[in-house]
Amino acid sequence: MSTVIHGKTVYTELDEILHPDHTALVVVDMQNDLCLPNVGWGTKADISMVREIIPPLRGLVDAARDHRVPVIWLQMVWRAGEGYRSVSPAYLRFFIYKCGFAPGEKVMEEGTWGAQNIPELEVRPGEAVIQKARSSGFVGTDLDLLLRSNGVKTVVITGIATQACMESTLRDALGYDYYTVLVRDCVAAYRKDLHDASLKILETMADVVPAARVAETWTRARGAALTAARGQAGART
Repeated sequence: MSTVIHGKTVYTELDEILHPDHTALVVVDMQNDLCLPNVGWGTKADISMVREIIPPLRGLVDAARDHRVPVIWLQMVWRAGEGYRSVSPAYLRFFIYKCGFAPGEKVMEEGTWGAQNIPELEVRPGEAVIQKARSSGFVGTDLDLLLRSNGVKTVVITGIATQACMESTLRDALGYDYYTVLVRDCVAAYRKDLHDASLKILETMADVVPAARVAETWTRARGAALTAARGQAGART
């Protein structure tokens, strides 16, 4: 149960932290140019781990929709039509010399097929899409405003890449004062050693749980609320 520390109510149990009334599911960068073979990142890296998380992630997204948990999609997007004005020299260096993309290579460009979500994880009407130009979903976006405006206290993080955009977003979520939950079987990287190293660190910062645990918590919470509502209705008759 929650406890009071320095006059503040602190959630201590996972069932409280994950309650669907104050939780959002954030899906990081599950885009064509980042997840499919023979295009974008799939021409430069091993995407097998990325492909493995698609079924459990799709199941978790469906569970969120069923239990009225907001699904927020993050997308890494280059706005080439603006002359790459949102991309600094430092970030261009990172993208070219660390990630292996050639100058002028077109990936994740705004409005293109490559920047869209993969077919298995299509965005539904009414779901928020946050386009970002940096690793973290909080840098230069209105993600924090969106979460706070909808009463979100807990952010459930999924997607790719574990040690990069996913980790950056999780760290910033904690810095912006959200409870953070990482879904172990719904995050992936292009290198297993980096994935494992990132998880080892993030386990010291966030609750790391399987997708089934998250979905079960939402189901249990909604079931309890329905039972309580029925009891109140019966008491009035």
